[in-house]
Amino acid sequence: MSDRASVASGSIEAGTSSGTWIVLLLIVLGGASLRLAFLAEPMRQDEADTVMRFALSPARVILVDTAIPNNHILHSLLVKASIVAFGMGEWAVRLPALVAGLLAIPLTFQLGRSMHSAPAGLLGAGLVAASPSMVLFSTNARGYTIVVSAFLAALLAARSAIAGPNIWRWAAFVALVTVAMAVTPSALYATGVACLWTLLQARATQDTATLRTAGAACVAAAVLSALAYLPAAAVSGPGTIVGNEFVRAQSLAEFLHSLPVFGRELLTGWITGWPAIGVGIVAILLGVAITRPREGSVSLAVLAVVWSLLLMFLMRRAPFPRVLLFLVPLLAITAGVGATALIGRLRHWRTVYSIAVVPLGAAALLGTGVASSRSPALSRETNRFSAGPAIARYLQSTLAPDDLIVARWSAVGPVDYYLAREGVRARFAAVGDSVTGRLFVIATHALNETMALVLEHRRLAGVDTSRVTEISGFPEASVWLVERPARPDPLPRR
Repeated sequence: MSDRASVASGSIEAGTSSGTWIVLLLIVLGGASLRLAFLAEPMRQDEADTVMRFALSPARVILVDTAIPNNHILHSLLVKASIVAFGMGEWAVRLPALVAGLLAIPLTFQLGRSMHSAPAGLLGAGLVAASPSMVLFSTNARGYTIVVSAFLAALLAARSAIAGPNIWRWAAFVALVTVAMAVTPSALYATGVACLWTLLQARATQDTATLRTAGAACVAAAVLSALAYLPAAAVSGPGTIVGNEFVRAQSLAEFLHSLPVFGRELLTGWITGWPAIGVGIVAILLGVAITRPREGSVSLAVLAVVWSLLLMFLMRRAPFPRVLLFLVPLLAITAGVGATALIGRLRHWRTVYSIAVVPLGAAALLGTGVASSRSPALSRETNRFSAGPAIARYLQSTLAPDDLIVARWSAVGPVDYYLAREGVRARFAAVGDSVTGRLFVIATHALNETMALVLEHRRLAGVDTSRVTEISGFPEASVWLVERPARPDPLPRR
């Protein structure tokens, strides 16, 4: 059935025309252009740590080192491969996240097309292409877009396997869920949705064999996901995976107090950069779709939100907002459902509006807002530190072998990355180190740091703060040079 006939009849059949594929290609190209505009932004702390602590290490270390939760194991391995192939440039480090982020656009279309119609899928793809949070994490060397794309592909594999039982389709579902979990344990928010939805869809067939197979597939995915973390649990300890400071349960009062902040940060990340009119229209479309509870894509989005809330309350800990990035495509498809419901009431030109005007117009309007506001570049997610390149250039020309750099966590990774990219291996002070040469102190403006606060945090020995020179001219940071400690005058000879 053609798109025109499908829309006109109100059918949810996922027929496509050549015009549909052309529009999808334009949306993907637009999304790629928007992402490329932010690909060379200064490296952030979390992604710099991905490189310096993990991607530059042997693969065997990446597989077992979860001492800090920054190691998204599968993503770190992909970054390592990209660095080996293409070097240490920002684009190479971010290439795995970029590819996964771009794949999410056609995957969103396919899921929307499969569950509702091609027009709904196109608008969903357009919203994902212009999503500020999807743009940010497509240009940020972290594993969240890999989770999103694996999640969407797993849903498509499960839907296909249920419609026409096939061992290879179920194997693809198991593999994709395992891929998402092998990036980060927090992918449980997404993979839990994939498994619950798959079981519900299998149960709806009223076929016992299909339900048993779906259950076995979910169990297999859980077992393989656990095995992926077995080496890390054996070497770094299971507590680093399931009990670190970012997932450890809070008191009920602390947890409830954190929820308004979490909700505000989540919503801000989703819409910052979009013009107010665009936000309002998307909100209206979501409202329209929610009044159509029989639509499969709507029930999936509702299931995802309910599961995420339930898991948060069971863990008694709100995750980082980026952990819920997988909700963006589901809500985008839901908005597409609302749009097709409204357009379906028009008597003329509804196919043109559904297939071309609405998705392309939405992607252009919202994407222009993101580009002009530069919201992905200005986001504080994963600890933005734009002074890294400038400070590294200065230090590169002046560092001596016995010089020491002292900074707190938000500055160390970016400066270290940009120095390493130029072949300079700098020494960064740890707590309690003794200073024998010159000392460069970096304090970040975003954290209201001062030289005294940084030195107090590191508790260094042998620092003579009477011999300090402030080096200015760096964005978002202040740098001081503390000259080497003065040697005591020798005792006079008798």
